[in-house]
Amino acid sequence: MNKRLLRTRSCSGLLSLLLIISLLTGCWSSYEINKLAIITMLGIDLDASGNFHVSALIVQPVVSSGGMQGTGRMEPPVLVATSTGKGLYDSIRKLSSALPKKIYWSHLQAIIVGQEAAKEKMVPALDIMLRQHEFRNNIELLVTKGKASEIIALKPNLQGSMGAEVRGIIRLSQKTAMTLVNDVAHFAQDMSSETRDHITGEISPSIEKGVEIRKNNEKTPAVSIRGAAVFRQNRFAGWMNKEETRGVLFLLDKVKGGIVEIPCTKNEAGTVNLQFTKVLSRKSPKIVNGSLEMDVTINANAEIDEITCPGIHLNSKQIEIWNGLLEQEIRKNIDKALQKGQKEWGADIFQFGDVIYKKYPREWDRLKLDWREDGLKNMKVHVKISAAIGRYGLITDPLQTDESR
Repeated sequence: MNKRLLRTRSCSGLLSLLLIISLLTGCWSSYEINKLAIITMLGIDLDASGNFHVSALIVQPVVSSGGMQGTGRMEPPVLVATSTGKGLYDSIRKLSSALPKKIYWSHLQAIIVGQEAAKEKMVPALDIMLRQHEFRNNIELLVTKGKASEIIALKPNLQGSMGAEVRGIIRLSQKTAMTLVNDVAHFAQDMSSETRDHITGEISPSIEKGVEIRKNNEKTPAVSIRGAAVFRQNRFAGWMNKEETRGVLFLLDKVKGGIVEIPCTKNEAGTVNLQFTKVLSRKSPKIVNGSLEMDVTINANAEIDEITCPGIHLNSKQIEIWNGLLEQEIRKNIDKALQKGQKEWGADIFQFGDVIYKKYPREWDRLKLDWREDGLKNMKVHVKISAAIGRYGLITDPLQTDESR
């Protein structure tokens, strides 16, 4: 019995040793990191001739040189490589032929598309992204009103590379309710879908959004992700600002936070800043006299962040007034989004077609042929909003200075 136990322990120890050795030596098919050109961000533009112009942000794993003496200079941790070709694949191939290292795409964190490329050649650009196995489908896709190459060329302020900085902004933007960033896989699904259209975030220099960053007391370029680019099927439809985008988020049940400003009252100066804490949205189609209509119910909870209202006393009556003003603000965002997305563009970024198909599949077979031109644009949307402000703290009056001192 003891010999069997000893033999079992010996085998277990041998297996553990072999496992450790295999981990230390690495996988046989892995590349040595110093032989890779690691691309973290890719920009796609069109030049004056309509050719693809790509910009790749490349991270250099080795950042120091100079040998054993320690007198070598520090090399820049990132560089930008550009190339131009008739197709996106041709541009990327030219890029790889000019680099002494193998291009590595698995750390690609974002793809930025310039406005002209988004308008003219979004489908061929998306096609190559999906066909090449080295591209991950969950890479975030952003669109800029200018050139993608201008965003790629900016220097990071807080992260090691611009790719990491943009990725961090994308993560935090999910809690601001001012944009909606989707990835390549969602874009491909939406472009081939009969029931929905695509929307993704707009990226631009932060100074254009009223944000200024200084480093060593000097202005430094940075980026901001607010608003969205909208596509109808495989065509670029237009831009939405942050208020219109928030209206879309309400209809999609994707408001996970964010600040909203309302007036103190309809007649008095000052504002109240509210933080959304919980928002639930529900869409329900119905048939009225043979026509499809959509009921939308939104329940929004918020809490007070800041009050600049003179002479306001917080009580249940005042909170009810603000509840009503918050409901008006939410409705204003939704109305703006519907006016542009539904009425003007006929783009189903609200996923109305999804819920109609699920509830009325037979009716959808009849509607889908001219859904965007007729059904969506003419469908009545009834929005019911209920807002509740809570947790306004122990201070029932805004702080005021003693003017008699």
